[in-house]
Amino acid sequence: MVKESSAGFICLIGGAPGTGKTMQGLLYQDCQCKKVYIDVENKVDTTLNTLIKQGMVSGDIDMKCPVVYNDDYHVNHIKTFHNLEKIVNEVLASDYDVIIFDSVTHLRNSLCAKYSCAIHKKKRVGENGWYEVNNYVRGILEPLVNYCRATHKTLIMTCHLVPEYVDGKCVGKTYYVPTFIEHFGDAAIMMESTKEHDTYTAICTRSNSGGWVEDITGKVALDIVFEEKGMI
Repeated sequence: MVKESSAGFICLIGGAPGTGKTMQGLLYQDCQCKKVYIDVENKVDTTLNTLIKQGMVSGDIDMKCPVVYNDDYHVNHIKTFHNLEKIVNEVLASDYDVIIFDSVTHLRNSLCAKYSCAIHKKKRVGENGWYEVNNYVRGILEPLVNYCRATHKTLIMTCHLVPEYVDGKCVGKTYYVPTFIEHFGDAAIMMESTKEHDTYTAICTRSNSGGWVEDITGKVALDIVFEEKGMI
């Protein structure tokens, strides 16, 4: 069974497309626990099927996608948001050991933002409207965080990255999430990959064991690295 910390384990995994965020979520504690994958981007199935065919994951993962389409195949943002709330409540009423939420960036910038626009009948989120959007994000994720803390479970959240600027100069990359999301977590990981050499690197920017850089080429799952470093 999954090794549990005394207060649960919350991890944020960030990276550009193709760096292995989704793969790491699917690999996490595979065959060792009851796991659910909440796919708000509606794109995980292809990666999951590929990993199953390669024999890398068992496929014994509950997949939940909240996206609801209208008759014209456009996303119904109001129904999608309420369906996501329903899914979260279902997860909270279950007994999952690991919850993967993919991705926080899409949740905020697409799902919650477009939900806000739809209910206010606006084309875009105004400057003052992002406070409301962030509250929607908090309302979705905070119950999952609290659940994992109270029941000693694991929550893995993925996100995108954006350039980080200091005094007008780009100094690297940072997580594309509301600031409070980083404070939810026990660990924050940036994924990098080099397609030319098929390499994968995990860069820990925050954890109880400090910062570190680990080559995980060969599809090594992050939970193995976390166990080696005493993080879980």
